[in-house]
Amino acid sequence: MEDISRELEKELKAHSRPVPAKRKIKTELYFINEIGEIASAAWIKPLVGLLALLTFLSTATAGVFVYFYTNSGAEQSELACSLAAREKRVQQLVSEKELLMARLVLSGKDSALAVALSPGEKPAGNGGKSGVKKSAAAPRVAPGPKVAKVKPETAKKQKKTHPKPKPKPQAQAKAKVEKKKAESVAKVVKSLPKKVGVEGLKVIRDGNNGDLLVRFDIRNISVGSNNISGYIYVILKPATGGGNDWLVVPSVAMNKGKPAVYRKGQYFSIAHFKPVNFRVKTQLAPDSFKTATVFIYNEEGGLMFQRDMALAQSKG
Repeated sequence: MEDISRELEKELKAHSRPVPAKRKIKTELYFINEIGEIASAAWIKPLVGLLALLTFLSTATAGVFVYFYTNSGAEQSELACSLAAREKRVQQLVSEKELLMARLVLSGKDSALAVALSPGEKPAGNGGKSGVKKSAAAPRVAPGPKVAKVKPETAKKQKKTHPKPKPKPQAQAKAKVEKKKAESVAKVVKSLPKKVGVEGLKVIRDGNNGDLLVRFDIRNISVGSNNISGYIYVILKPATGGGNDWLVVPSVAMNKGKPAVYRKGQYFSIAHFKPVNFRVKTQLAPDSFKTATVFIYNEEGGLMFQRDMALAQSKG
């Protein structure tokens, strides 16, 4: 049997309308001027592509720079924290050094006092106060013969007949040397420029930790309104004793009664007025010191101020 459906399909295809092929749409750019002239603008497409590529590259470069900048900022903050920690450690070491120097000064004072005392004597009181006391092992002196009482009139006559003993030559020489030193210091003080003044010097005990606090006010007394900067030293001196008993603040070696290195003093910079505070790690009482010498140097090492001040006074 014949397949009728296939024959019908062939006939229908033969009489059907041809399907047109799809056209590819191609866009072109042209410039048209006022008089109708047409010019091709095909170069715009490559230019747009180049601009897009440059934009992408610039954006990627900016992102890379931002990434490295943020990382460098974090590294800088880490370095700043490390620097702050190191500076704090340096301050702790400086304070420990000052404490050790103060202990060294105190230990040197005690050893010098022990050498100066005789074997039958011992220091009286606590805290390194002056004075000696005989030990219990000292031998007793046997009582001598009784002396007859002398009438007041005869005692006066005896006083008149016996002249006062003259001072020893060594004491006279020592007094002359001290007088010459005082005169030389007075000349140096008079020759100093009047730029700064010190007021209200006092030494008190800190109730919190028992340290000694040295406080005073420094004032700019120079002509004009220029700032003055430099370094300050305070030397606390007891009523008796030499340079071994002095307490130098800040701690530094001494050379001929003056600080050997001026840059180790406490730095200051003032325009008019500024309070100054020193903290000293020591167990000595504030009344152990009777006078204080204040040295003030400028930044070039020139001496601007030197004065011996009694701690009982309030102005200098």
